[in-house]
Amino acid sequence: MYFRKIPTVLYSLFPQCIWQIPNADKKVFLTFDDGPTQVITEKTLAILSQYEVKATFFMLGKQIIKNPLLAKEVLAAGHSIGNHSFSHLNGWQTANEIYFDDIQKAQDIFEESLQLSPTLFRPPYGKISLSQMKHVKNDYQIVMMDILCGDFDANQSAKTCTEIIQKHTKTGSIIVYHDSEKAASNMLSSLPETLAFLKGEGYEFGGISS
Repeated sequence: MYFRKIPTVLYSLFPQCIWQIPNADKKVFLTFDDGPTQVITEKTLAILSQYEVKATFFMLGKQIIKNPLLAKEVLAAGHSIGNHSFSHLNGWQTANEIYFDDIQKAQDIFEESLQLSPTLFRPPYGKISLSQMKHVKNDYQIVMMDILCGDFDANQSAKTCTEIIQKHTKTGSIIVYHDSEKAASNMLSSLPETLAFLKGEGYEFGGISS
């Protein structure tokens, strides 16, 4: 089970995290987790380019090792990049030192492959303990989300993903898609419709800055 629209009570309970980014420009923030992935991330970049949209990619270290040139393409296209750990560990089920080492392992790969030291971090599954949060926020801005469209859910259609975003998006929203094999079918079908709809509603898009 997961929330499609994150309850606002969590914003005040966990102020260490970024859930939305209020602004006066009717701007929203698309994010993509779990890549880069061959073909899928390339198609994602093509769609974003077609609609002239910038986004934020929260990358896994293990995926950068597999696809270093693709990671460089994301960066060269002007998108923002964040650390999503090396191996996608669930913080609630992982000892702190192992969790911290996994984040650092990814950071080392960013530095070696992209000459980049991201200051944005998104916890895999959105699950991070309070003690982990306290430690991680010393080095990173912890970026959560307010809309999780569920593109990774095999029991959900691309149409439903799009409808969730259309229904809940407002200025400052942080929207999550996944450029992963698991989510590819839903995401690649939903993304163009989402971009066309939100642009038609007058929304602008931007990468999340550190």
